[in-house]
Amino acid sequence: MALQAGSAVDRSKRDTQELVKMNEALTEKIKMLEFAMVIRGIKMNPPVSFSGEQGKLQVFLAQMDVYLTANASKVMSEVDKVLIASTYLSEAVFDWFKPRVRK
Repeated sequence: MALQAGSAVDRSKRDTQELVKMNEALTEKIKMLEFAMVIRGIKMNPPVSFSGEQGKLQVFLAQMDVYLTANASKVMSEVDKVLIASTYLSEAVFDWFKPRVRK
């Protein structure tokens, strides 16, 4: 009997931990959506195209993150994010990316 009570407690702890993680993820999503609502009315410049220039990747990624967050209501999935980001790739970087789109 004690073994069953112990396993029920363990299950309850796991369920609680899972619910806490889900709550944290949902809270983060709410924050992103609230941010998107605030900046929706603000005219935002699109990200600068990335051509592979050394030292510019982090700036490009930060701009894409802001842009995608601002457009969170329009961007549905991770695939959408990749496809949108790919439209801001230029020159050799886009040439590198092209075959991956076909897959």
